[in-house]
This record gives sequence, structure tokens and C-alpha cells, in this order.
Amino acid sequence: MMNNGGKVCAVRICDPVRLRPESGVGVLGVVSGGEMTLVRGDTTRIVGEKEAFFLFGGSGWELSATHGCADALYISCDIVKDIFGGSVLCEPVLGTLSERAAETVEEAAGELREKKFGYAAAAENVVRGFLLRLRREREVFVPRSEYNDETDRFFGGLLAEIDKNYADLTFDDAARFMRLSRAYFSSVFRKHVGTTFSQYLNYVRVRSAINMLRGGGKKSVTDVSLRCGFGTIRNFNRAFREITGYSPRTLPADYELTALV
Repeated sequence: MMNNGGKVCAVRICDPVRLRPESGVGVLGVVSGGEMTLVRGDTTRIVGEKEAFFLFGGSGWELSATHGCADALYISCDIVKDIFGGSVLCEPVLGTLSERAAETVEEAAGELREKKFGYAAAAENVVRGFLLRLRREREVFVPRSEYNDETDRFFGGLLAEIDKNYADLTFDDAARFMRLSRAYFSSVFRKHVGTTFSQYLNYVRVRSAINMLRGGGKKSVTDVSLRCGFGTIRNFNRAFREITGYSPRTLPADYELTALV
């Protein structure tokens, strides 16, 4: 998609589609009709109309749609690397930044369409400004490391496994999945994610707990804590407060989990 020599390319993505960007390339998109699905292993994220997403090639996330369209920008690996370094977003759905993302896509696409003097540089500057804001405000990143292809492949699979089996997965399970010793796995995980396996697992569990608590029904805090893999309500409350700054019962309705603690 970047064969026109530019660093930013405006496209319209329509169903049916199954898209996995090339390694290092970024795709910033806003759903303009219907809905789209982001998939990583057995984990899915539904992106509804007017919601935005950012895919980083090599992160393991894939875009699919059977009833949806999106206006998007393909962004070269040069720009993405300048802003993100060796990092990728853990959570590709942009939530409260969707409106600003839509403005970015519209403005950059307009520059590329009208082709006034300096349009390529202007479009690039618009994109860089948004990506910089994204990098500053969304601190949930998975740094990529310079390991061999096999380790990277296993690690992407491990993140999907954590998303699927977070309630039961243990440190030893994860080390075996990666085919590494306990000590070396601990080092590899920290270098990839920037935190310990235990901290990351608690983050995923708390993220799931928030979704359960907001999902309606008569689920008690104790029930949610057990379903998310916390052995005791005390451990759940402590992890929940460390990650969100609130207790499960006092979490604001508009709270959005964006930072890995």
C-alpha cells in the first residue's frame, strides 16, 4: 500500500476483508459504517461505527470485517518507528481518542487528495502529531525486542494465550509455552513488555474484571474476582487499586483503563 513512494497513504477498507499489516507499518482507521473486528489469536475486539483503531504490523492483531467499512491511513514504518521506537499498543481500539483520530484521517486524506504544494509533508505532519499524542497518552505498550523470529512468534502466541486463559494461567505455564527456563523467561518477558509477568497478568485480569462488572447482571465482586483468577478477594482488591487507583465498588462509570502499572 506504500508503493507510491509516500509515507502516508489514504485508503478505504471495505468488507469482505482480512488485513494484517506488514511488520512495522501502521494502520490508523475509523469505522465509517457497520462494524469491524480485530483479532489476535482467540481474542477479539469489536470496533463500532465512528470508533477508531491503530494496528501496528507485527503486533499479532488482524483486522477482519464482513459488514463494515473504514476510512484509514497506511503509515510507513519510518514514521511509526520515529514515534513508537520499538513499541506497539497493547490495546488497538482508541476509545476516547476516536474523534481526534477521525479528524486526523480526514485532514491527512484531504491533503493527499487535493495535492496542493507540500501536500505529502503536510499529511505526514498531521499524522505525526496524532501519533505523538497517542504515544504520550496511551502507555500500554509491548516493546518489541531483537530476539530471533521463533521467540517473537512464540511471544505473540503467549500474549494471545494470556488473553484467553488469564484466569488459570501461571508463570510456569507461560515459561513452558515459551520453551524457556523460568529464569530466562522472566528476563525475556520483562524485556518484551517492560514489566513482570505477574504485573502484566494482573493487568489483564483487572481489565477483564472491569468488563464483567460493567456487563450487567447480578455478579458480586467476589464472584468476579474468582472468575478472573484471583485466589482471594483481598488479592483482587489490592491489584485492582494498584492498577486503576480505585476499589471495584468506587470505579467511576467513565473510567477508561489506559495504563499498565
